[in-house]
Amino acid sequence: MLINAAGGNMPGATIAPNDSLFDLSLEDFKKVADLNLLGTVLPSLVFGKFMAQIDSGSIINVSSMAVPQAITHVVGHWTSKAAMENFTRWMAVDMALKFGDNIRVNAIAPGFLLLIKISNY
Repeated sequence: MLINAAGGNMPGATIAPNDSLFDLSLEDFKKVADLNLLGTVLPSLVFGKFMAQIDSGSIINVSSMAVPQAITHVVGHWTSKAAMENFTRWMAVDMALKFGDNIRVNAIAPGFLLLIKISNY
């Protein structure tokens, strides 16, 4: 089993409320895409090849609730996670067609976490 949980964002790949898309840092956007997309593709290729050789396995890619609907200003995270989900769908179909149904490729999108700071008394 492989669980790909690569994920993150950078300030320059986020559009502040008073900024526009044209203020996006392409350098930060690329770094976020490399982390979220390539950070899933590369391990999937390495472990997927091994799974194909042994005719068994499961790949689970961690996506984001930001994929189906734009909910915040984190454009770098959204777009790279959406690309990762598309890669997941493509790999699932390709693996099934070429290697059978003993290898599964899926994505999960965890819900939101509310972080509460609890102070010490």
